[in-house]
Amino acid sequence: MSPATQRVVEPARPVLVNLNAILGSPDDAFRLDTVELRIKSEGLDVFRDRVPGLLHAWAQTTRGGWLALISCDVKSGNGKGHLPIGQWCPARAVTPDRGR
Repeated sequence: MSPATQRVVEPARPVLVNLNAILGSPDDAFRLDTVELRIKSEGLDVFRDRVPGLLHAWAQTTRGGWLALISCDVKSGNGKGHLPIGQWCPARAVTPDRGR
């Protein structure tokens, strides 16, 4: 098809990923004073505005929007641990990282 509805980005490009836009959810609406300190410290901090990541591909949806395939690390609350993720997310959740 022309133009293509899927595009691989090679080499992968640096981006900033808004984790809250892709991983934050209303299910996490616990009152902070009821969450154990251990969980606040060791749990994944998906409420950061932007973390560095890599953009690997684009894919267009049937409604015309674009999804970005990204990889990044989600840090723990205390910043000592992390979990690498790869995920499709809305285009609005990624911006070019001009600093890298």
